Amino acid sequence: MQSNLILNRQQADNPLLGISAMLLSVLVFSMMDDPVCITFYFALFGILVSAIGIALFGWVPPRPVDWFFLVAVGVFGGVAQYLMTLSYRNSEIAIVAPLKFFSIAIGGLFGYFVWAEVPDFQSLVGIAIIVASGLYTLHREMIHRRMQD
Repeated sequence: MQSNLILNRQQADNPLLGISAMLLSVLVFSMMDDPVCITFYFALFGILVSAIGIALFGWVPPRPVDWFFLVAVGVFGGVAQYLMTLSYRNSEIAIVAPLKFFSIAIGGLFGYFVWAEVPDFQSLVGIAIIVASGLYTLHREMIHRRMQD
């Protein structure tokens, strides 16, 4: 069974461009703005992009039970955005950024245990490369920091 959670090469171009732009903007703005302000504008931009999607593809009213999950996603997403912005402000980017890559592995595990999605071999190799790169960067930065102290 092909995993829908992990992007293949054809699906990855556009979303990854948006994710990269989002991470770079949070990185840049976290140095000069308040984390609450950044989180607010991030949410506002998400609302605008969602409104464009709704205008293009139509609105499907959520079922009453879905409102709980929509609110939970909003609350947890807002808290995560705020904490990510704080982490970029209060720590070295070279240490925080590699930890972001673990979300790929966590997402894959979540997909496996919740929806029984099994990533294909190509996805597993990609995940391993990304996580190994993050671990190597973290290790290298810790050694570099010890040498400076």
